[in-house]
Amino acid sequence: FRQEFGMLKSRTFNDLHHAKDAYLNAVVGNVYNERFTKKWFNINEKYTVNVEKMFKHDVKHGDEIIWSVTQDMPKVKAIFEKNNIHVTRYAMCKKGGLFDQMPVKAGDNLTPIKAGLDTQKYGGYNKASACFFILARYDKDKKKEVSFVPIELMVRDKFINDDDFANEYVKDFLQSLGKSEIDNVELLLDKRVIKIKTLISLDGFLVWLNGKGNGGRIILLSNAMTLKLPVEYEEYVKALENYSDKKAANKNIMHDETYDGLSTAKNILLYDTLLDKMINSIFKLMPGNQSEVFEQGREKFSKLDFDEQVALLLIIIGSMKTGRTGAIDLRRIGGKPGMGAMYINANISALKYESIEGFIKKLEKSEFKIEYVNKLMTHSWGQQVVRFYDPDGNLIEVGTPMNYF
Repeated sequence: FRQEFGMLKSRTFNDLHHAKDAYLNAVVGNVYNERFTKKWFNINEKYTVNVEKMFKHDVKHGDEIIWSVTQDMPKVKAIFEKNNIHVTRYAMCKKGGLFDQMPVKAGDNLTPIKAGLDTQKYGGYNKASACFFILARYDKDKKKEVSFVPIELMVRDKFINDDDFANEYVKDFLQSLGKSEIDNVELLLDKRVIKIKTLISLDGFLVWLNGKGNGGRIILLSNAMTLKLPVEYEEYVKALENYSDKKAANKNIMHDETYDGLSTAKNILLYDTLLDKMINSIFKLMPGNQSEVFEQGREKFSKLDFDEQVALLLIIIGSMKTGRTGAIDLRRIGGKPGMGAMYINANISALKYESIEGFIKKLEKSEFKIEYVNKLMTHSWGQQVVRFYDPDGNLIEVGTPMNYF
């Protein structure tokens, strides 16, 4: 159905194709169901199950019109082209391996290979898996600080069920990160579990909490925002994707502008458009934003050969894609490998907190016109929420904590 009726699909560009596929499955499947499955039909009458032949004409069952080309096709295409899809991830407490399965040599902060074995002598396991996080407030150097604390999978049950153990565990963990004395540890939000893939907002840029790094000193993130560009750019990115796939299969393939519509001039135009997104849209707030490198490297990009331009453009687009976690290699334009990793410091003491009413006042004073789905409301279970669309059409929900977690 996509191919026959020119409906674009690009896995490189963003993740909205999952929802659009589901929508088309419902549309096409419903027509087949109404025509052939739901009601009896005479198999001796003339009929076709070919997508092109079916959907280019009105489809009837008896006197009932199941699919109208003039009414239904424009409606389906209009809905398909919408990009205000709310992308979510399943938040979970991580299961699986307790730590990196390969033992390492003797050292500190390791898990013993067997109970009672001294890790300073026999080595042990490292990179213990974080099952979930909690927020802790504590005294350090006569100041109050707040940090995300990863709770390892191997102590999950005891942590949840034993408050004394939980407090001691958090204090020991925080103490292991430095030499300053940690005191007066308090587990915030009633020791609420903050799951992997929890959605958090960093000044309006949405990210998912992905795990821990550097021994728990940093929180690894993945992008929860959706890159959106005009349809002509989506089509060009799809063409770049197709060319890259063909080039990977056959290195002797050369691009032909008259055939595939690709050119260095159009590559530079796309580069400038993506750079503008990084500087002047919500992506300017993305952790690991490398707009300065891209701006300084524009001239180098323009001098790259065509294939290198294509490769770098796909890397840039991938760095802005929903779900992106890792770093990117920007050596082609004067940067370094391993740039743009998405993370924040686990110590979030510098972040500012405000009431949801204060957030709404700030929102309404912003330079953007706010389109509300619903203004501040209170659910039957006590949580207050507000829903609105951001300037790119993303559906945003902001709410107060739910204490039953």
